[in-house]
Amino acid sequence: DVRFPTLLVRFIQLRVLSPSPFELAEIEVHGEGFVPRGLYETQLIQFAQPVNYGALTFRAHRVSLSEEGESSAGADEQVRVIVQMRNGVDETPFDYYQIADVETRSEVLVSKEEYEELPLVLKGSIRPDATHWSSWTEPLIADSSGTYSIPLDLPGPRDFFQVRLRFEGNTSASMQIDSLAIVHTPPLAALALSEVALLDDPFPAGGRASVPAGRDTVFTYDIKADLGEGTGFDGVRISTLIQPEFLKLEMGHELEEIQPDSVHVDDTGLRVYFPSRRISTGEDVRLRITFRSQALLFSTQFIGQLLDTTGSLPQRIAEGDATREVGTDSQEVIFLASGEGVLQSFSVYPSIITPNGDGINDSSAFSFVLIHLVRPAAAELLVYDLSGRVIKNVLSDALIAGRYTQWHWDGTNNAGDLVPPGTYIARASVEAAADEVNRMSLIHVAY
Repeated sequence: DVRFPTLLVRFIQLRVLSPSPFELAEIEVHGEGFVPRGLYETQLIQFAQPVNYGALTFRAHRVSLSEEGESSAGADEQVRVIVQMRNGVDETPFDYYQIADVETRSEVLVSKEEYEELPLVLKGSIRPDATHWSSWTEPLIADSSGTYSIPLDLPGPRDFFQVRLRFEGNTSASMQIDSLAIVHTPPLAALALSEVALLDDPFPAGGRASVPAGRDTVFTYDIKADLGEGTGFDGVRISTLIQPEFLKLEMGHELEEIQPDSVHVDDTGLRVYFPSRRISTGEDVRLRITFRSQALLFSTQFIGQLLDTTGSLPQRIAEGDATREVGTDSQEVIFLASGEGVLQSFSVYPSIITPNGDGINDSSAFSFVLIHLVRPAAAELLVYDLSGRVIKNVLSDALIAGRYTQWHWDGTNNAGDLVPPGTYIARASVEAAADEVNRMSLIHVAY
């Protein structure tokens, strides 16, 4: 029985130094502790039928090695597990390619079975199948004991899925997954496709709707649904970066305008409900939603979902050919040009305030639009006097693309005292990747 200090090893070599011949009956090596880093991916798991995915929930707890064995890990141990998931429609999340021409290295797509039969010199690249499989979800990090849950924004309906667990710790402590569950429901429709276009340009050049950045535009959102064995739907959600304006709902192959039962609009998009006209059967069911919104990124996606007020999970609508009357086959809208500044439409209203407490023009509201920003950027709203001295710091935060209207100036300085009557300068600034963009406007204070 040979004991030695705990070591992190992968291979062990037994070296025999005895000059006398002998036979070694058996040897055992016993380890303890944890592998500091580990990656576990489940095999592809298949449901009995395609489903819509709602949430991934798991229970985890921290463990460490003590003289008595495993026990709860101390709070000072730096351990965590990172959980991700993806789904698909077939038995492999990869595309396999055969080398068609050895000299040019051109490749053609083949099945996995065909690829495995190829000689080594003809085996080409293996790439992720972005058509039939989703990307991995955003990582959910668990670093303490408890129950965790993450909403699954995954395409559906799909029957295959895979879970990935990445463990990070040390030889004396790690995380343990006790249970894992996936919330899912049957599909609302066997297939649902949508495409977005400008109301006055259904067949844009280049096949993509193109709009000026940050400008109000009227869009049409066409949906075609094949119910199949789906349970049906009575609502549609369209995601936007800023609060849109609903204009109308139309149904049927001839597009008859329908009064929805209710419409909900907020900064994340619009939801249109029509339970009195619930769609529960049929093929090539057609809907069109017309709304007004803005594109704030060079590539803006208007992602749609079918909704069910009876309790089933939403179903994401795939982009594709929803109608012959529109030629985009896409949920994407792009800018006409990319040279605009990130800070647009800065305004102050009213420009004259009388902060005397009577409830009339006691403050000015700031309004502006940020475009192009795919990650948060430092932004400020400051009020100066005419000598250039900062009177009020209204905003200092990191913002993303969007329309902003929530900040006001009530005529006070940073100490909370009312400023003297006169003219002041409101300045909005954003630190973009290339440079700092500034916009200014005058505010007059009177008593």
